Amino acid sequence: MDAGASATLATRKRGTRFRLRARDVEILREIFDYRCLMREHVLALFGTKNEVTNTRARANTNLDRRLRYLKRAGYLKIPEATRRTWTLQGQNDIFTLTRSGAKLVEAQFREDERYQGITEKNFDKEPSWPFLDHELEVARTLITPRIAAKQFGVPFHFATYQDRETLRIAVRTEKRSETVDPDGYFAFELPGKSGSPQTVHHFLEIDRSGSVNTKKMRTRYRRYFLWWLSVKETEGMPYRFTRVLTIAPTEKRRDFLRKIAAEATSDASGLDRDRAWGGLWFTTSAEFTLANPISFLKPIFLTATSDVPVSLVEPFIPLSS
Repeated sequence: MDAGASATLATRKRGTRFRLRARDVEILREIFDYRCLMREHVLALFGTKNEVTNTRARANTNLDRRLRYLKRAGYLKIPEATRRTWTLQGQNDIFTLTRSGAKLVEAQFREDERYQGITEKNFDKEPSWPFLDHELEVARTLITPRIAAKQFGVPFHFATYQDRETLRIAVRTEKRSETVDPDGYFAFELPGKSGSPQTVHHFLEIDRSGSVNTKKMRTRYRRYFLWWLSVKETEGMPYRFTRVLTIAPTEKRRDFLRKIAAEATSDASGLDRDRAWGGLWFTTSAEFTLANPISFLKPIFLTATSDVPVSLVEPFIPLSS
């Protein structure tokens, strides 16, 4: 946002003079990037120390007021599916952009082609609750390591919701081409053994409901593995260090998926089960929190065949105990 934008962008709503600030525009951009965010996500990304440490459920912080202003001004909205859950779960606002919010983002980031033409998207269609629930978990799984990486000074990259269509993985089998669409993607740049940075890629599988059938998950894990075999030694070996992270709702579901993954990747390679692909990592949603982002980097992941917890970054980055 340019220096004069906060002085020129203003709107009057309910008799209150609301003047947009640089942080407001950044909030709108982040909500667009993730498709939807909850208050706790916005707080983790933008909250000041005082705002973050205020632990009241509906804290009336300056950030809360800015979110209310952005909603009243017509830049944000709360999906109807969210409102219907309030009677069961209590009020817990989820924010998405309106068309006006998208126009503002497009105007403020004219030099970034990712935000050009976004107002052509369908902002009138109401998202369903299963969709919102899934995307919020994707967002949490991306934001948590993003904040942790920042604390350690580690370069971090992720695919936005709009970029997700570029993540499609395709493998060629004897009969046809098969694909898998990851739920998300992020990458760390970690110190390599030679001292040069090494990009470590992470594709996400968010198993929110625990109801995806066995055959489908076995097929997805198999395709990831076949794809990795086909690209790991290509020129420059850009995908040599690749992991597929599955976030399961329960330990029981996690271990079930580990078994499926071991079967899928050992069968695909002709290896026995104990030598299944080590690039498939599993944890549960309870193992990491936005309140303690370093928890995502701790040894909370299990591979398909090992019960020894592993960390995403150790030993390249030593974590305090």
